Amino acid sequence: MPFASKKNLVKRLAHFAAQLFRKRFQRLGNLYPKGFCDDARTSMGKSLCHRPRRDFTIDRMVSIHFFLADHIAQDVPRGPFNSSKEWLSASLLFHQNDCERILSTSDDEEDLEDAERTARIIRKLSSHMLSVIPPTAQGSPETTALLHDDLSLQNILVDKDGNLTAVVDWECVSALPLWRVCQFPHMLEGKERKEIPEKENYAREENGSYDQLFWDRLMEFEQTVLRGVFLDEMQNIELYWVEMFWNVSSQRKTDFELAVQLCSDEFSIKVLEEWLDELPKLGETRLRNRLV
Repeated sequence: MPFASKKNLVKRLAHFAAQLFRKRFQRLGNLYPKGFCDDARTSMGKSLCHRPRRDFTIDRMVSIHFFLADHIAQDVPRGPFNSSKEWLSASLLFHQNDCERILSTSDDEEDLEDAERTARIIRKLSSHMLSVIPPTAQGSPETTALLHDDLSLQNILVDKDGNLTAVVDWECVSALPLWRVCQFPHMLEGKERKEIPEKENYAREENGSYDQLFWDRLMEFEQTVLRGVFLDEMQNIELYWVEMFWNVSSQRKTDFELAVQLCSDEFSIKVLEEWLDELPKLGETRLRNRLV
């Protein structure tokens, strides 16, 4: 796809994200027809077809982490959540339960060591929770918006000219806090690279194609440029989104949520431990930047 077409596509995605951002909700969870969850508990949702099309509400959270492996059977709050703290506390509880299971059943030394390190990270995250994620005013439900958090190249459809025609994979799209919503689409995330890689600096494969490293760095360069295109377009159409994106408190919250996601990832544990040790005195240093 020509780079000009990629820019136009990213601008269109900014409009898509802004459209979702403008529709606000209260509480964190997923969108259901009103009464559907009650019906599902009693009559398996038989009255769903009789619900008015626009009669929706926020109810239980449906995200991969909440039903991954045996998580669907664990006794963990499912929402709807009134606050970011409730949501992240539930997410941490899954990790904690997984750790306790490994520590009580495994004989593998490496698994036990990883579980003990994860347990330490969970304790540190819990101790920092209130300083990074303060409670909402007077305990009122937090304002949220829908976020398609897997807006990757695999989940967008374009025509032969590169025009956006569809976005797919909506089954786990949740209403999340505005600080979480105002982030780059997944397809634009990556290492910052400000200079375009020169082909002559890279080896060729036997078939004549350039080494994969060249293509990886070219993608990083294009992602860097396209992130700027996305922000510039969003600046023109939804300034509050950009203000939330750059807000230092919002960035600390997104880093904290990322740490919750990765606290049991063996490849991220060392970076997380260092970041948590420095968290009380950190300025604007981003965990996200350390992990790229």
